[in-house]
Amino acid sequence: KKLYVTTPAAYHIQCRIAEAKRLLGKGADVFDICEELRFYDQAHFIREFKKMCGITPATYIKQLKV
Repeated sequence: KKLYVTTPAAYHIQCRIAEAKRLLGKGADVFDICEELRFYDQAHFIREFKKMCGITPATYIKQLKV
């Protein structure tokens, strides 16, 4: 906790969201990302993504295409 200035669980979610962003950039489907990164469901993934990034995955994808 002291090394990363966050809890282990929060750090783990940060890593999963970073991987999700990479996969979204490659064109992966949100459902497939949820399955691969072991989120409970799509709502859980979208909620955590929005909490970390401030936008939904769909908005993130739209910004990548601009």
